Amino acid sequence: MPATHNRDFSFEHPGFSAFSGKPNPRQHHRHDEVELAIFEHGSLVALYNGRQMTIPPGRLVILWGAMPHRTLALQGDAVGYGVRVPLPWVLRWKLPEDLVRRLLNFDVILASARKSSGSDLPLVKDWVQFMSNGQPSGREIVLLEVQARLLRLAIELKTKGRRRVTETVATPPAGGVGLFERILTIISERYQQPLSIPDIARELQVSRVHVMRQFRKVTGMSVLDYITQQRVSCAQRLLATTDMKLLDIAAEAGFRSPARFYPCFQRLVGASPARYRRSLHSTSETQRVSKSGNRAPQHAAAGTGVPAHFPTPSP
Repeated sequence: MPATHNRDFSFEHPGFSAFSGKPNPRQHHRHDEVELAIFEHGSLVALYNGRQMTIPPGRLVILWGAMPHRTLALQGDAVGYGVRVPLPWVLRWKLPEDLVRRLLNFDVILASARKSSGSDLPLVKDWVQFMSNGQPSGREIVLLEVQARLLRLAIELKTKGRRRVTETVATPPAGGVGLFERILTIISERYQQPLSIPDIARELQVSRVHVMRQFRKVTGMSVLDYITQQRVSCAQRLLATTDMKLLDIAAEAGFRSPARFYPCFQRLVGASPARYRRSLHSTSETQRVSKSGNRAPQHAAAGTGVPAHFPTPSP
């Protein structure tokens, strides 16, 4: 199977793209695409949204990549295949509200296992093949099939109801595992509040240096950078799902001042908050969800517009 330039799952701002190959554990990364991926010959152990979990082989997993995520380890000889579709394109499809809400709330969705004759693995491999050929007609086919698969997934979720897969605790690099998990829990619960390394150290009754070293050892990034990425991801979600004012979004996401919010958002997303919001609604009004999670009237237009990492999955 030919692989694209993303064969090692390294982070880029990929836009509409495909990837395949053996994931390599790397530092946290993020992107603004909706990702559909599947693995064979083994499982993937990953971190996403401050949670640690295992993705089993042969199951399609779907997530919005705006939340920082990272591959921790591979179980077996895992090889992955997948595609990434820009969030604005996905929002312009007529997808059911529950599926969209779950993606925008950083839920990770694990599709049910399907019979071999209609399994997702050969389907996703076909997507990667079409994308690697570089033909516009192949990209069009992939977009149409991704949209159809997401619509089918929404029906499956509605039929079977929402149930959780038991979270599998992975084994990160030796040393400080328990401490690392406790740091993640504190950040996930309190990143929208004023939060500093001394605050975390005091709560865990360890030194600031110990917190910083153990966190960087597992993630490859600093505690403060991770907190900032969490806050920017929250702001992206609020920009996509609410009509809140930018200053209110900054405060809700945990930024103490606009002077801190705007440059952090620009650096991590590659656009200003206002421009990012316009990009989501530039060609059509998209599905809107209130801050509380209740959806407002939908005016979404259909259309395809061709132009390394996950938490407890929920099937």
